Amino acid sequence: MADARREPSCRCWAAAQELFSGIARVYPAPLTAREAAEDVASDPEETLTLENRFFFGHHQGYEVYFFEYGNSAVYSYVEEYPFDQKLADNFILWLWNVFHRSKELRDRSVQLRRETEAKREQRRAEGKLPR
Repeated sequence: MADARREPSCRCWAAAQELFSGIARVYPAPLTAREAAEDVASDPEETLTLENRFFFGHHQGYEVYFFEYGNSAVYSYVEEYPFDQKLADNFILWLWNVFHRSKELRDRSVQLRRETEAKREQRRAEGKLPR
């Protein structure tokens, strides 16, 4: 791939990894999502079924994300929770929800960092922390 095209694709990949931080939903996770689902379903106490489902991601192997054949909705199944959970009516809405939640978390993280630094500065001004 030419360097001129590689740079934007690297930035997009980094953005996708940040968006889905901690959750195996971006490539190559879809290649292992079925395996994670099979592992969950192998437990006799779990009610996850594999038939007519396309698994496209998982969260640390205990939560799997999938579509059902003939249905555009996105679902998840969490170990030890006996029901499928509908997350969105379609994949685009699900992506939007994930993006929105990720943005809220990032915004909150920035706010906490600012508050922490302000408290440190205050403690430095009071002589309670070294400069």
